[in-house]
Amino acid sequence: MSGDWTVQYVRQTIRKIRLERDLRAEDVAEAIGISRPFYTQIESGARGCTMKYFLRAMVAFDINPGDFFNGHKETHWLGGNSVKSLGAQDG
Repeated sequence: MSGDWTVQYVRQTIRKIRLERDLRAEDVAEAIGISRPFYTQIESGARGCTMKYFLRAMVAFDINPGDFFNGHKETHWLGGNSVKSLGAQDG
């Protein structure tokens, strides 16, 4: 399939961003409104990431969706309001 690279890129990059920001899967799952098992299935490739959850992840990570496919540089798409602060709350 021609879209396979996109699916793989999305799941790998979402995981990479989460790990770079030292976030738990639980934190991201909660921020995008899904269970941790559902989220980890997306990261592992066992389940696809719908546009709905992809966009929620972009909001949670505060990344412009267009920039996600251009090296996921941090753009503060929503003014810095993102899940990044959740890791600090865990103490």
